[in-house]
Amino acid sequence: MSGTVLTLGPVVFRDFEIPSAISFGGHQRMAVRYLTNGQRVTDLLGPDDAAISFSGVLSGPNASSRAQQIDALRTVGQPLNLSWGDFLYTVVIETFSAAFANQSWIPYTIRCSILSNPNAVTAGIALSGIEAALSSLNILYSSVPTALLPVSDPRALLTPNPTNVTPNQVSAAAAVLQQSAVALTAAQLGQEALLTKTPLSGGPSVSVYPRIFATMSAAAANIQFMAFAQDCLGSAVVQLSQAR
Repeated sequence: MSGTVLTLGPVVFRDFEIPSAISFGGHQRMAVRYLTNGQRVTDLLGPDDAAISFSGVLSGPNASSRAQQIDALRTVGQPLNLSWGDFLYTVVIETFSAAFANQSWIPYTIRCSILSNPNAVTAGIALSGIEAALSSLNILYSSVPTALLPVSDPRALLTPNPTNVTPNQVSAAAAVLQQSAVALTAAQLGQEALLTKTPLSGGPSVSVYPRIFATMSAAAANIQFMAFAQDCLGSAVVQLSQAR
């Protein structure tokens, strides 16, 4: 991690204090229910962030005072910003241990408990948007004629694991919906143009008006579904980009 700026509250780490690596991550909390037919239903309960830990060596003439400063921050237990590279967390120092070798050489280990993870928040919002879009599209595909569906199925870009979807995939799915909405809108305008013509001037007979109105009504509803899904995906792209 040479060249990386690492800060913990008021402490800016430098030289040998910079760790060679910082461990972070966690797991997804979930409840699994097993059905009588052998299938199982998994309910996702949200992320559970693991503690962030790293170690290095406090060195130089101020090593002892810096060690005492960090230990004081642990004692107080106040929330601190922990940042390095593109990462930013709000944490509290869970453990600080130091081994006094001499006045200017003190190896240390820090373990921080995460209070808030902005990266996880934006990713969670993005996932919610993707899931809302998928829900809307599932309704669309289960209730309308094939001719009125999107030109290609954008759900293939968002499944089977929405948590691994990239901003480019979400953008591509939104683009498919945009193309389909444009095509349906053009078809709507064509139907409206037909209704302005009489049977003698090439328009439809009055007997087919109910069918045309029904088709136009269904297309209008589908455009609304697509617009809603597009909005969800557009928000998801922004949140995914911020989370990376």
